[in-house]
Amino acid sequence: MSAARDIPYEDNLAAVNITIDSTFTPTPQGVKLGVGQTITFTNNSGQEISLIQFNPNPPQAPSGPGPTLFSDVTDLENNEVSPVLTPSPAEGSVNYLIFDENGDEYGPFSIQLGDAVPLKIQIIASEIYPATAAIPVLGSAAIYSDDQPCVQYRIIWGAKGNPFTTLAPSAACGFSSNAVQTTKANPNTYPYGIDRPIDTGGGKIKVQN
Repeated sequence: MSAARDIPYEDNLAAVNITIDSTFTPTPQGVKLGVGQTITFTNNSGQEISLIQFNPNPPQAPSGPGPTLFSDVTDLENNEVSPVLTPSPAEGSVNYLIFDENGDEYGPFSIQLGDAVPLKIQIIASEIYPATAAIPVLGSAAIYSDDQPCVQYRIIWGAKGNPFTTLAPSAACGFSSNAVQTTKANPNTYPYGIDRPIDTGGGKIKVQN
């Protein structure tokens, strides 16, 4: 089993490079970095990448939209390296998408800086945001209800089980009411439902390295 990509900032002052291949898959797909660590992207896809888009964490009102951590990268030519991207704020979690020159979308992929701020997964009126969430191996997340007024949801994990080291049986009201969960060292895609059988809808958590 491969080890988590956990790179302490103080030992790696140079920007960490993420390389994108011909399938528009980055290496690493999910990465944990130190607080304030900078990054670059190298485009080895064989064509222009029109956009690398960082999504807000959390994505929706009322508790979002939150920070994207990094500025989007546009028009990255084949074999080109992006400018150095500096996070703001210096600590947090983010998912990003890659778009090829035709506008086709790949991802999400994941970056976590430090340990204090997990990826925040909201449930609002029985809808999950983001519906597919990416988290690095041994990264963290919190699934919570953002309904106003409050509605608590039961989480039903699929056949692959729970991706976290501790059980997340329900999504209570508000981020502060929910324990932050750490993912297992087992990259995979984990479907789940909320208050209903998994085949009627739900979300997915992609644990990546």
